[in-house]
Amino acid sequence: QQQQQQPKRGRTFSTGGGPFGGAGGGGAGGFYHPFGGMDSGMNVDSDDSDDGASAFFPHQRQYQQQSQPQQSQPQQPKSVVVTHKLPCTLEELASGFQRMFKISRKVQDAATGQVRADTNVLTVNGLPGWKAGTKITFADAGDQIVGAPRQDVQFVVEEKEHPRFKRVGDNLETEVVVPLVHALCGGAHLQVKSLGGDMLSLPSLPRVTPETTHTFPGQGMPRRDGSRGDLVVRFKVAFPDLSEAQKAAVRKVLPTS
Repeated sequence: QQQQQQPKRGRTFSTGGGPFGGAGGGGAGGFYHPFGGMDSGMNVDSDDSDDGASAFFPHQRQYQQQSQPQQSQPQQPKSVVVTHKLPCTLEELASGFQRMFKISRKVQDAATGQVRADTNVLTVNGLPGWKAGTKITFADAGDQIVGAPRQDVQFVVEEKEHPRFKRVGDNLETEVVVPLVHALCGGAHLQVKSLGGDMLSLPSLPRVTPETTHTFPGQGMPRRDGSRGDLVVRFKVAFPDLSEAQKAAVRKVLPTS
């Protein structure tokens, strides 16, 4: 039997289905590879109030006052959170993504005490600009055993290492190698590929040092106001291997102090 999870109430943000494709897997009782399905909603929280989903839908904040149980009523066991990692590429965090998970769990009937195996489909719809540490929680999606705390299933976003880019806040940084001759004399015609795949031309600089940078505005990660961070290009000077004759010629040309 498959069930759809409803958003947990509190200081969370409910998001519906998204248009992005993707894959993944995970669950409370056991993890399986993803398969088709759609969940009605999910709860998203971020360690930083200006990051993640809270940065994109501030008008959807919901604050619910938790009522105190009456003394005459037994207090229900609190839920426990079963946490799983959700590794994401920079490309997914920049454009948004969708992951579907099939959860296996145990559910006990309160009347008969019978425990049955159950399956659940959870869908995580990632918004553009999410950061590492963003939490997505599905209330009561895990095991439900009488007398024991119910289980919430939570996914925590992790950012995969990228071969070319490093994320610094909303900005991206990358490195371009410059031959020594162009670092000293200028004249290099270099290009860098953005995260989205566009080829960006670097200006011809008269001189390049290890501290030289060039910024492409708006080529970084998405922000909550619809703008984007910047792409910062740093330069790495490539030093060639020289013969003794070449070294002697360089010594004659370059100052020693």
